[in-house]
Amino acid sequence: MLGVTATLIGTAVSASAIVPLSKCSSHPTFAGNSGVINLGTGSGESFVWGGRMIPTAREPGVYRISVYAGSKVKDRKNGHYPYFPHGSLPASIARPGYRMSISVTLVSDTGNVYTSAQNGCSM
Repeated sequence: MLGVTATLIGTAVSASAIVPLSKCSSHPTFAGNSGVINLGTGSGESFVWGGRMIPTAREPGVYRISVYAGSKVKDRKNGHYPYFPHGSLPASIARPGYRMSISVTLVSDTGNVYTSAQNGCSM
């Protein structure tokens, strides 16, 4: 049986509410009442992403994560993890001007469901 449904990074907003979009190089953070999503750039202008639940005891569970470059899913993490997964996309995929974002659904080991709201940055 599933328990509480909570938002990982706050309330969903319309696309116009996030204009202008932050540059990924500024490492924007999207915080909510259940956790934080971090986006940014890494070596070679790759796109990097990660997050954490607050408290971290909520992190173990089944994650369904889609990583977007523009409107296309370029990577996924689907499975049970003992911690909030993280990842990166190379600069050949995360090209200049692309809007990068992630979508997260976590079903924690305690049965609670957490979902991400809108997030993103521009390469």
